[in-house]
Amino acid sequence: ERGASTMRASAPGAMRVARRFAIRSTRGRARVRSSKADFPPTPPGVDRDAARTELKRRLAARKDLHVDEPTLEWYLKDRRYDVEEAEGKICDTFKWRRDIGDVQESDVAEEMATGKTLVHEHKDIHGRSVLLVNARKHVVGEFTARESQSLLKYSIDKAIDSLDEEAETLLGVFDLKGFGPKNADLEYVVFLVDAFFKYYPRRIGEVLLVDAPLIFRPTWMIAKPMLGKYAKLVKFVSVQEAKTYFPTGKVPSSLSR
Repeated sequence: ERGASTMRASAPGAMRVARRFAIRSTRGRARVRSSKADFPPTPPGVDRDAARTELKRRLAARKDLHVDEPTLEWYLKDRRYDVEEAEGKICDTFKWRRDIGDVQESDVAEEMATGKTLVHEHKDIHGRSVLLVNARKHVVGEFTARESQSLLKYSIDKAIDSLDEEAETLLGVFDLKGFGPKNADLEYVVFLVDAFFKYYPRRIGEVLLVDAPLIFRPTWMIAKPMLGKYAKLVKFVSVQEAKTYFPTGKVPSSLSR
């Protein structure tokens, strides 16, 4: 399995970090031309081998957590080989995945049937899996926060598992046509940011906000500071611009307007 990803239960009380994690930070506002994760440079003088050895030693003391080599390396690169930070981020993700549980399709089938969140059956032009979110179908209070969070986790995991062999990142497409007050779920926005930047570090390569209406502006003004430097991954685009991210004949039906 390739680089960092998810924590998956391998036995009762134990979890294995598998393919699912990571988010891509791009430089500038130009279109991404790669599906590879963009890690920060390692500071001069850092001993990578020593960092790997120390992180392995620390994690070995946790009997309930097994971290595979690709995931360990992914977190070290994400944290610029800072052992303390990498260990903290791995443990936080482990706790989150343990708390939310191993979500199966049957657990989220009812909410998934609304069409609010799904994985596109085709890749984008860069070979990235595509996570589609139809914002107008997310109605505040229709499902519990826990249910909506479980659906998002299930969908992200599915998108990562369907990545092409050489791809590492995802494209997020948020269709905001018809977005209104009943769809403005700030609790869900906070969770969405946490999920991608805490629990799936460097997995998002780009986010398209499609046909955003003026009423979406207050929600964006709250979300943008949470994203920090990763706000540059987000682009406001028209539906016609969004279509250019897909091969001919592979555009999501929700964008066929």
